[in-house]
Amino acid sequence: MKQFALTKDILLRKESFGGLVINRKTFMHKEISQTEYEFLNNLGKCAGYLKPAILLAQNTTGKKVKYHKFLRDDIIEEKTTDEECCISIVNALTSPLEIALYPTLRCNMSCKFCFVKNVNKKDNVELPLSCWTDVINQAKDMGVFSISILGGEPTLYPDIISLLECANESGMNITITSNGMNVPQEVLDAIVRFDNVVPVFSLQSMSELNQTLMGGDYHRTIETIEYLMEKKKKVRVNSVYTNQTLEDFYGIIDYCILHKVDRYSVGLYMDINKSNKNIKNHTFEEARKLDEELKHYVSSRHAESDFMVSIEGCMLYTGYPEYEHDIRRLTQYEKIYYGCRAGRTKLEIYANGDVFPCICFENSIQPVSNIVNNSLEEIWKNDEYMKILRKGLPMNMECEKCGYSIICNAGCPAVRQQIHKSFECEEKDPRCALHSEVTE
Repeated sequence: MKQFALTKDILLRKESFGGLVINRKTFMHKEISQTEYEFLNNLGKCAGYLKPAILLAQNTTGKKVKYHKFLRDDIIEEKTTDEECCISIVNALTSPLEIALYPTLRCNMSCKFCFVKNVNKKDNVELPLSCWTDVINQAKDMGVFSISILGGEPTLYPDIISLLECANESGMNITITSNGMNVPQEVLDAIVRFDNVVPVFSLQSMSELNQTLMGGDYHRTIETIEYLMEKKKKVRVNSVYTNQTLEDFYGIIDYCILHKVDRYSVGLYMDINKSNKNIKNHTFEEARKLDEELKHYVSSRHAESDFMVSIEGCMLYTGYPEYEHDIRRLTQYEKIYYGCRAGRTKLEIYANGDVFPCICFENSIQPVSNIVNNSLEEIWKNDEYMKILRKGLPMNMECEKCGYSIICNAGCPAVRQQIHKSFECEEKDPRCALHSEVTE
């Protein structure tokens, strides 16, 4: 289904619950009814001619639309319609919000926390540029909000500049995540030119620990960041929470604020491959504590700054048991978005074209879809594993009693699949900290 952009920055998407209006710049969004979707869609098709759009909206829904409220509040008032929604996908969005591309799995570092480990089974196949540009164009037509370009080290892909150019011209939000070490000058200059491309650099510590965790001197990444900052390019930094101390994170925060880095995120490490040695796994409670510590540090040491630091990862909500029952107030879209996104709001594409609902399934399933053989829309609608995930996995009685069950579905399906070799097992994700609270 081809989605529609109302303006350069406002995306309109049809969904099973009505629709979504999304601001590309801020990711602010509003869920809208079917009536509202039809009105906005017809308004856009009329190229801004309001009167014909109103007539079309009335013909479509049989209801009179109060367009003056839309003009004042950026959305028309809530209406209902008896018209059946033609969307066949349930428990998922009609098309992905986010897609991750892995144009190459080659890398010049040896990060001990890397989640892409067993690349040899893919024979290191890399698709030609034309395949990736085709995917990007399809994603644009489907109303995809953002594309993440990952790896490996994506700057090692031979046609990375042309790939970034195509992504930039799509108008979607584009990020490229790099270790920032030995990035060719022409690639850096291209990133500067492409307004819709935001570089994200992996940095674990402003000390020798970075060498231990990544295999590279952090100064080289800093040089890359500062070059782009001098060119007035927006830059982000991320870390993976493993063996760092609070002082390691504080040092990165101080640097980011001093050099006006746009955003800093810390991802919770997940050893899905069980192959990374001497790397610490942290609980969801520890992730919550880190989040609170870092936010307190920013507010107390940099009170004048509006700098954003966030902890990211799946199932972090299980570290907040006090909100367990509030979760039932979520809207239909929020239930989809805040739960497991694999095959519901996102998909990921390997260097050889294999499609995964989430990269965490890399070593536990054999992909059945490939972008060389299938269109993106066909894959989103028909992929066997995505259908399984949307249907929902079995839960035991302990999980069914938990308030988070409406989004959690007994935890990460990739973790459960890796442990039990089956999607039918009712055992919960062993990392969940709410077990005792549910059974009391």
